[in-house]
Amino acid sequence: MEKVKTKTDGFTLKVNGYYLHSKYNPEREAKQFAEQYFKKNHFHILFGNGLGYITKALLEKINEKSSLLVVDPIKDELKQFEMHNSNKSNFIKQLTNENYGTYLEANLDNFNRKVTIISSPNYEKLFPTEYKELLKLVKAKLNLNIINENTIRSFAETWQNNYINNLFYAKRDYSMNVLNKKFNCPVVIASGGPSLTKQIPLLKENLERLILIASGSTINTLLSHGIEPDFVISIDGGEKNYEHFQQLELKKSHLIYSMTNHHKIRESFHSNCFFFLSNEFVNYKDIIEHTLDKEVPIILGGGSVANYAFSIASYISDGPIAIIGQDLAYTFNKTHAENNKHYKVIDDRYREERGMFYVKGYNNEYVLTDYAFLSMKESFERLVNLVKHENSIFNCTEGGILLEGYKHEAFDSFCNKYAVKKIQKDTSITYEIIDYEDFTEKIKEEILNYNRIITCLNMGLGALANNKSNVTFSKNTLGKLKKVDEEIRKLCSKVSMSTIINPITIDILKNYQEKEGETTNETFNRIYNQNIELYSRLLEAATISKKYTENLLRKLKFWKG
Repeated sequence: MEKVKTKTDGFTLKVNGYYLHSKYNPEREAKQFAEQYFKKNHFHILFGNGLGYITKALLEKINEKSSLLVVDPIKDELKQFEMHNSNKSNFIKQLTNENYGTYLEANLDNFNRKVTIISSPNYEKLFPTEYKELLKLVKAKLNLNIINENTIRSFAETWQNNYINNLFYAKRDYSMNVLNKKFNCPVVIASGGPSLTKQIPLLKENLERLILIASGSTINTLLSHGIEPDFVISIDGGEKNYEHFQQLELKKSHLIYSMTNHHKIRESFHSNCFFFLSNEFVNYKDIIEHTLDKEVPIILGGGSVANYAFSIASYISDGPIAIIGQDLAYTFNKTHAENNKHYKVIDDRYREERGMFYVKGYNNEYVLTDYAFLSMKESFERLVNLVKHENSIFNCTEGGILLEGYKHEAFDSFCNKYAVKKIQKDTSITYEIIDYEDFTEKIKEEILNYNRIITCLNMGLGALANNKSNVTFSKNTLGKLKKVDEEIRKLCSKVSMSTIINPITIDILKNYQEKEGETTNETFNRIYNQNIELYSRLLEAATISKKYTENLLRKLKFWKG
């Protein structure tokens, strides 16, 4: 690395024979570079800081609706040089699975898919591997954003319905916090990948010496081999998930469910059941604890039920954890282990529909996967760093995708080391007296709050309709809209409807952004239409949520009667 004087008495930097900035005028080059690559309302990732000229030029264009992350593989070596830098940007050496949640996830959530990656001059030549890794991580996150957004849109009303119906069961069931570190023994998480089949005989041999957790639909494969797990984790609110449990009568297994899980699944279980809030619904915590008068833990997860099963295993036991059947790949050209209701052998058409590709596998071979599986892999790799577990964590799948950060061990070796004695699996809990009168009153209060929201939204729509100008809002209209917005914000914090309004929020933020060179009339129309859509869709969401809550109240009265 050599700091070289420029023709204009400034400095440039030469690394391994490559100049990182202009040899003549780096400041002017940086301004031209920023002018070319800066995009309004985007999250910018600059690969290569050098002496900071481009960083400085980009920061001069950044506003509250845009952001900048600077990634430089030689960040530490650059400390010896005086650089143009600013604390307005995050400056890191590299983006990894461990730190991407801090530097990437929040920005890509806020800016959705509006992200631009800029490579400073010659950085791609100096650091091709690091640049490809950066592109790969960002691409994976953007694909995950698409999957998450589609999920939010598809399940918004379903989740709302399930959450409200699950309150009925959660009032009688136990919060998962009663299981916190209740056990000190090995835990095995069984997932439904194709490689689970070969682990079944060994699993049956050791059932009395470990805690067995089944991830969702894996229950059917296990039952077909005469294995009833200790715990079954279920988070999916869809009808297809319910089909896995519809005909089951589980006497020994305990259900651990998220509040958006399909509410009818609870009826298949006859032992103590436990509930939690998934990390996506952390804003429900205060409301649900007030409504149920119980403390409820937030459990970290990801794109699959197995991600939550991993966090739950660490939550309930101090012992070593083994993951089996977690292929996250189409091992042997199969989708699932045999006897799973969705089991099928894939063909070329299915490969094309799913957009499959090859990645490094458990045994250093290349295995077939897709973006949905890849998002689950990345969730596992983040969770192993976020969940601080007291004991060893092993991937004993012996097939499928390679999970970074996990110890790899054959399942028989894990059992020989840790499943050495019979264990007590007592999940009995001290009986609680349930105050249904208080619960009923709180449900009634929620219905009253929905009525207030509906009245308030109709006032907002009325104020917009009565605005006489087609160009400006009157002071009277603005005053009413401000009052409506403040009241809606306050009332929405008292009800449980964030799942059903999430798609509305996404659309309002995405579809009504200010255009370059917008006229006064265009600004008025944009804001007017934005408010019309916001109030109309919130009104529909509140009406639906009220209906589900009224159904819960009728169910409570019938059950008590």
